[in-house]
Amino acid sequence: MRCKLLGCAAIVALLLASGCSVVPDLTKLRERAEQGEVKAQNSLGLRYYHGTWVRADKTAAAIWFRKAAEQGYLKAQFNLGLCYYKGEGVVADVIEAYKWFYLAGLAGDEPASAEHLKLAKVMTAEQVAEAQLRAKQCLQTKAPVQSAKS
Repeated sequence: MRCKLLGCAAIVALLLASGCSVVPDLTKLRERAEQGEVKAQNSLGLRYYHGTWVRADKTAAAIWFRKAAEQGYLKAQFNLGLCYYKGEGVVADVIEAYKWFYLAGLAGDEPASAEHLKLAKVMTAEQVAEAQLRAKQCLQTKAPVQSAKS
């Protein structure tokens, strides 16, 4: 009840006056991300994607998602797949979208599996084969794999 009476602005003012931080420490999050922590990389990507506490920047979001996805972080693989599917922060590419959804799906991410199966319905057999080849190469090298065309 007290929260409703004071209002959000008053609560923020009280927190600031008491020395509490109401804005997440993005410096620490960025440091953890730069040190290779996959959850921090994905979290920073999400902040850039949605514009939460930072100016929205889909390209920066895709960069951070990729860093975590390349290390096998399922949520980032899914998020990067969405970026490629929607063409947000990267050039739209159904083969790359399928690859990242497929990799996350192989590791048990059910929404990613559903997405790569949906994509397969609108892709040619050659595109699906290329996406699966890239995924296989990515698993073997643990590095991003793209053909000269992409």
